[in-house]
Amino acid sequence: MSPSPISASAHLWQVLGAPGGSQDAFLWLIVTLSLIMLTVSAGACALIIVRRVGLNHRLAERERHKAAFRAALGEHFSRSHSAPDDPVLAASFPDCHVSDMSDVLLHHLRVLRGTQAEQLRQLVTDQGWEQRIARSTKSGTRGARMRALRVLSYLETSESLRLIHEHLDAKQPYVRLTAARALVRRDATMFLGHIVASYSDVFPDQVKGLAELLSGFGAKITDDLEEMAERTDRPVVLAASLEALIMNPPRRVRLDLCALMNHLSDDVRAAACALSCVSEHPGAGDPLRMGLKDDAPKVRLRAAKAACENRESGFVGELYALARDPIFWARYWAFRAIWATGDAGRQFVESCAKREPMAADVSLEMRAADMRAGHV
Repeated sequence: MSPSPISASAHLWQVLGAPGGSQDAFLWLIVTLSLIMLTVSAGACALIIVRRVGLNHRLAERERHKAAFRAALGEHFSRSHSAPDDPVLAASFPDCHVSDMSDVLLHHLRVLRGTQAEQLRQLVTDQGWEQRIARSTKSGTRGARMRALRVLSYLETSESLRLIHEHLDAKQPYVRLTAARALVRRDATMFLGHIVASYSDVFPDQVKGLAELLSGFGAKITDDLEEMAERTDRPVVLAASLEALIMNPPRRVRLDLCALMNHLSDDVRAAACALSCVSEHPGAGDPLRMGLKDDAPKVRLRAAKAACENRESGFVGELYALARDPIFWARYWAFRAIWATGDAGRQFVESCAKREPMAADVSLEMRAADMRAGHV
């Protein structure tokens, strides 16, 4: 039978040379330490509970203040719609936490239009809310800072524009991204170079994200994008510039897209190929034909998709070859592009459907699409 922990401790006490009468003192020491530990644990638990109760109370208070501010703002615009000359409209609003204020204002800025949207922008300035929101961009949680920047993106003051621009150099990547999107919303094309540099610094491999960001400026930066494509030595920036041009295609580009089809980057070649289908370009070659024969699966897939979307009928031989491509989606878009060339293409896909499951799937899909469009 194994000794109990207490007898074992007493034995250890004796081995260490403690007098026998000290066993009771040792046991009292163990009991005292245990009680101290229990007291400390209970105190810690009580402190956590008190802090949680206090936090819940503060959150409830914040929510009440936010609801009051939201109701007052809603009432303000309800009265302004029914009685625009009412002098009561100049009344003060209940205060709330600046992050909650940003949340409420952002909702209204997104949904209000016309005169009411203009009134709200003026109200933000007149009530001093702009200064509070501007200060909140420099501290607090990442989400609160991003929300404040979004609010500032709807304003029209030079100070808010300057502050947004400063945040292109923020340490947090998504704060930078929010600032860049805010500048696009403000149509601040003068900061185009800084926007590209800031985005590329924190998202160095994101072609699609940069292209979507730049496309928000619309067709007004076509010349800037072409100049950027000509001057940059970064493949991601070059590819993103081409992709942005595709999203807002000009009638003609001055870029030599055939030369770009020899670029080392798959992303650049894929974008150049797709751009050639929506914009006229100089050069005697055909980027789409080159793309259909490219060694990179990504480029072949993009070329087949572009041929399908633009119903190109001059590349039947290349598309027939691509219908045997080992890449699943390359075959899919090749069969769709062949179907789109006309009756002969449909007959080819139907004949392949007997032995090629992909062709059978495309045939069913395209027939259903033609029926919905009323072509059959």
